[in-house]
Amino acid sequence: MAKRKTPKVKDLKPQVKTLEKDELTNLQKIVGTLDMRYSQLGKIDVEKHAIMHAVARTQDELKLMQTQLEDKYGQDVDIDLRTGEIKEKNG
Repeated sequence: MAKRKTPKVKDLKPQVKTLEKDELTNLQKIVGTLDMRYSQLGKIDVEKHAIMHAVARTQDELKLMQTQLEDKYGQDVDIDLRTGEIKEKNG
């Protein structure tokens, strides 16, 4: 028998394996749910950012109002937020 002059060709394609249908469906469901949760977190973060800006604006409004009230009624007063009654601070 004569020896081969060229080496035998090996199949370099990897053997393709696939998940079972129910495994693939379950995996897709889990990854889809995870993506949705990440999206929800992003939306919450954007809402939080907007709320923080609104809080800062409201604090600025309060500071302006305090300054206006101090100019009108003086710094040594307490104001009852329920009734609007102005009392001199003791002390």
